[in-house]
Amino acid sequence: MSNENSDLKPRFFLNFGLLFCILIFAFYVFVGLSVHAAGLNYIDTDIANLRNLEKDAPVRVKGVVAVEPATLWKTIFYIVAEEGQSGVQIYMYKQDWPELNLGDLIQVKGVISESGGERRIKVKEKQDFHLLDHLSLPRAQEISISQINEKRIGTLVEIKGQLIEKKGDSFYVDDGTGEIRVVIKPEADIDKAQFNEGDWLSLTGLISQTSKGYRLLPRFPEDLKLESSGQSSKISSVRQLDIPPRDRGGNLAKYLTVAAIGLTASLVGLARRWKNKNKTT
Repeated sequence: MSNENSDLKPRFFLNFGLLFCILIFAFYVFVGLSVHAAGLNYIDTDIANLRNLEKDAPVRVKGVVAVEPATLWKTIFYIVAEEGQSGVQIYMYKQDWPELNLGDLIQVKGVISESGGERRIKVKEKQDFHLLDHLSLPRAQEISISQINEKRIGTLVEIKGQLIEKKGDSFYVDDGTGEIRVVIKPEADIDKAQFNEGDWLSLTGLISQTSKGYRLLPRFPEDLKLESSGQSSKISSVRQLDIPPRDRGGNLAKYLTVAAIGLTASLVGLARRWKNKNKTT
């Protein structure tokens, strides 16, 4: 009998200990979920300040919908600050988006994450969005390609430049100050065939970043327009010979060589005329 009692005691304490651990774990889970639900973890900040916060930080920001969910990719869309000077990508793996329209002012909460060097806000579900108002979308900022930098990521911009190469879903555009890759997504419904290498374009889109560098993301057909020859001549006086940027060094040498030969021939002709004139006199 004593042996049975001695066997029961360790079992009792073991079971009690396990039960106690389960209760403690359940308590912390309950408290954690309650705090999360109450939103006490989230840092209220603005879009421009997201670069200064650590990854995985829980944040809550306001912004204007610059492209609707699933327009570019099924899992992302972009919001910009009301003044248009900053923007950020919003990501949700579940793709369970609420109904959002261009120009909607929303509040969104999630955690800061990063993909390809670009900061974004990762959300879990549609309940993480709150519609505040409907505004006019901030005007795209007119900039040169050389002005594209980290602070421009996520913003809506307008650039003008020459289409120097078409490759798959990408256009490569140069405005005389630099070159940028323009990604034409099928979801944007842009007819790439209407644009040819050498065309001068006006492009509106969102600045994004990958491991390969910056890129421009047009959202719909209206974001790509052909520039007239008169307008394109005002865009850049640097490229008056219309030399494609990727071949500019080699082609420019050819142009200069041809010009030098022509000038030499003209000088030789003038010298001969002057010599013949002296002989006759």
